[in-house]
Amino acid sequence: MRKNITHHKKQIPAEHFPKHGFGKVREGQNYPKQAVCYYIPYSGKESLFRCSTSIWIDQTVFFDDRCLCFEVYSLLNNPEEIAADIERQAEKIICELKAQIEHLTSEIEKYNNQLPGIVEEFFQKRRREFLDQNEVVARLKVPVRKRENLPETYTIPTPKFRKKVNIKPRGTKADDEREPTLDEPIYQNILQIIHDLGKGFEQLPSTYLGKGEEDIRDYIRLFLGLHFEGSTTSETFNKNGKTDILIQHEKSNAFIAECKFWNGKKGYLKTITQLLRYLRWRDSKAAVVMFVRNKNLSSVLQTAKAVTPDHPNHLGFVDKKEDTWFNYRFHINGDPNREVKLGVLFFHIPEQEKP
Repeated sequence: MRKNITHHKKQIPAEHFPKHGFGKVREGQNYPKQAVCYYIPYSGKESLFRCSTSIWIDQTVFFDDRCLCFEVYSLLNNPEEIAADIERQAEKIICELKAQIEHLTSEIEKYNNQLPGIVEEFFQKRRREFLDQNEVVARLKVPVRKRENLPETYTIPTPKFRKKVNIKPRGTKADDEREPTLDEPIYQNILQIIHDLGKGFEQLPSTYLGKGEEDIRDYIRLFLGLHFEGSTTSETFNKNGKTDILIQHEKSNAFIAECKFWNGKKGYLKTITQLLRYLRWRDSKAAVVMFVRNKNLSSVLQTAKAVTPDHPNHLGFVDKKEDTWFNYRFHINGDPNREVKLGVLFFHIPEQEKP
């Protein structure tokens, strides 16, 4: 059952020693004693161990690499007595852990068995509330105006005017070799739409609650498709990999964006590297959209601003549009003369606490 144990000397304060049977112990002093840490493997969700139930052990238990861990020490001096004392304490804690897990399992099974009845009771209560409301209205004998010409189905509203994704040739090469580039006002408009949509996420937590990267990305992709003509795809293969949001025009990449959850500065720089790996020589506009679950957004922004210049492809800072929107200059892999305009946007969508 035990995965492993580690042992070390632990400094024990004098007040932990009994008054009799341990020799002269001075108040305020610490004494080194043998301590052993036990690692017990487990399966299942760690969060279940943290659930409040009617039984819990009084020992400090912590989690490490899919193991339940606890530490015991002995105040004795004889090696044989120390081993027996530590073993006795460990077995007692293990028995308490087993009892706790059995009790927790019993409570979970009990709750799961009661859940259908709880759900049924909830719906019946809501049904009674609606029936009571309708009865009150009926007894008042006041006519309730009904909306006319209601559609039978809901449709997603489409803007009256969709902007054309304007791809212009640049350079002095022959017509069939000139590089297409996304019009700068359109590029800034795309970033503005993503920024405004992200602020909407922040103000309405229900829009992202329980959603992953793909779900939130699809919201962004949908709104870009409503505002611009052209094909907006997700998970489209482009050179070395696949990217989150890709706008194409006549088989040329006009805009590429990566959407990721913030996972520290290494993950942030890796996202930029991943995005630049997707870019080909005809690409010149891109964006990194970071969803931040950390409670302290300011700390994340400071970290991002500090480490962005450390990226090997970084050429320079352009400007700050908003507190959470920064524009940079990068270059594609292998060619420092091929600039990429990169917008970096941060959206604060922390985990919502369950009621």
